[in-house]
Amino acid sequence: MRVLLLTLCYVGWMLSPSHVYADDAGKKADTGGGVEIAAVLRASSLVGLPVRNTVGKDLGKVEDLVVDLNSAKVRYAALSYGGILGVGDKLFAIPFKAMTFKFGEKDKYFLVDVPQEKLDKSPGFDKKNWPDFADKVWVEKIDKYYELKSDTEKVTREKTAPGEVVYDAAYRVSSIKGMNVKNEAGKDLGEIHDLVIDLKEGKVRYAALSFGGILGLGDKLFAVPFSAIRLKHDGDKKYFVTNISYETLKRATGFDKNNWPNTADPKWSSDLDRFYDVSQAPAKSTTKSVK
Repeated sequence: MRVLLLTLCYVGWMLSPSHVYADDAGKKADTGGGVEIAAVLRASSLVGLPVRNTVGKDLGKVEDLVVDLNSAKVRYAALSYGGILGVGDKLFAIPFKAMTFKFGEKDKYFLVDVPQEKLDKSPGFDKKNWPDFADKVWVEKIDKYYELKSDTEKVTREKTAPGEVVYDAAYRVSSIKGMNVKNEAGKDLGEIHDLVIDLKEGKVRYAALSFGGILGLGDKLFAVPFSAIRLKHDGDKKYFVTNISYETLKRATGFDKNNWPNTADPKWSSDLDRFYDVSQAPAKSTTKSVK
């Protein structure tokens, strides 16, 4: 009887939500090969993942992701082929919607359903000389090369009104992480520790902020909706601004850096959005006057 009770307790623990971690979250669907998964994962867990073709051959790995801050969409993945395709150690930008995230038997990876010869001839760039992801001509060139319908929202630098210029809003995840976060009064709150991406939607849902004890909140992380922060330019300086009040942040539930919540849990997302009382529409980047 005692053995049976212990067995039932163990099974219950294994099936409980508290045993599901963020990097294992998502709804799996057997696709015959790898297991396709609609997941909400940290950006840091996606960078470094292998990239494979339809026959399972390793092509390289994800070096970085490019996010449009105005729409919160992940636009491109920068892939390094490491000479596997005979192209040296250059990087190659592939539209994120041309990639499929898979959950295999032993690992997670991205599938690129692009013919080998097309990858061999794809336009690359040097790691120290990245292209302008807000350049309309470059965007259309890449989309046309991969035979994708051009997305007008990808142009994230344009004049919106006489006397105003919108700053570039296409940023690499690696450059977003570590950026300072301030309140409306300009007081330093902390920095962005990581981003949480909904792979099914291809959008950034949350930013994990590290306040580093500045607000008396300890060294925990706090997930806030991405729509609650916006990038601001102050001369040559760039940082994020949030209108979330000090009192709200004090009441927020943080988590340890090594013990993330199940970010794919719909209840966790809805509770978080309700707590901050914000929509998922991201804030637009700030503008400056042209003198």
